[in-house]
Amino acid sequence: MFVKGAALLLFKITVVIYNSERFPSVSLVRGETVAGQILRQAGVEVLWRPATAADTALRPWEVPLHVLAAHPPNLSPDISDSPC
Repeated sequence: MFVKGAALLLFKITVVIYNSERFPSVSLVRGETVAGQILRQAGVEVLWRPATAADTALRPWEVPLHVLAAHPPNLSPDISDSPC
């Protein structure tokens, strides 16, 4: 238990959300909550923030997340495109 708690303090990331499809805030918050709980169990603390025009080069601890309304044609067909 101690090691897991220590990992939470050591590994932090920021997820930068590119929401060009303009998904409703309620849906995004729900996804952030579920993903945040899963990542926290893995020892990762997540800060979520929307992308801005200034986000042309992200920092090493920032992860881009592009929210899409459609299933990209180059994505494996066995990936579900149903909402959470």
